[in-house]
Amino acid sequence: MCSSYALRTPPRWRGPGISSSAGNLVEPTPAVAAGIHAELRTGADSVSDVAHRWGFTHLGRFASSYRKRFGVHPSQTLRNGGV
Repeated sequence: MCSSYALRTPPRWRGPGISSSAGNLVEPTPAVAAGIHAELRTGADSVSDVAHRWGFTHLGRFASSYRKRFGVHPSQTLRNGGV
């Protein structure tokens, strides 16, 4: 029995541009990741607002995925404008 969130969650609930497969819970597509990064660099209201707007409901997974792709926490990008 698989307990993966991605496998238990219907595709329509996963959000736009978010892919999943067995073993990978939720990862943004490159285009979505670039959009999230750009939005954080331009001074969004909050990291959680950006994450929810792009279809992420689990903020810890969002932050982990972002850090894995960009090498910094999303809050650092928001605070420093991507510098």
